[in-house]
Amino acid sequence: MLGLETALAVVADVMLGDDFGWSDIARVMSTAPAAIAGLEQHGRPIAPGEPANLVLIDPAAQRTINAATSRSLSRNNPWHGMTFTGAVHTTILRGRVTATEGAPASC
Repeated sequence: MLGLETALAVVADVMLGDDFGWSDIARVMSTAPAAIAGLEQHGRPIAPGEPANLVLIDPAAQRTINAATSRSLSRNNPWHGMTFTGAVHTTILRGRVTATEGAPASC
């Protein structure tokens, strides 16, 4: 879970710029890995008839990583104390919210 909690913020903070945008992040963090893994229902475009597998982000949110409050059981976090811009707000799988603000959705 450690990588999942911080991945988007780290990639956005390090990679976003004139030559690398949010569509590129979607490609390298969703479309390409889904294709490599053969997960045909993931990493697809947002369009009518497509599965509603989405990640809603707040590109302006700033978050300081705290190993003590991380959902990961591991406490050796290389990002501890660092502040990153860009955060996942909500994840949706097949049209159902699976997590909001880092907390799993209640079933």
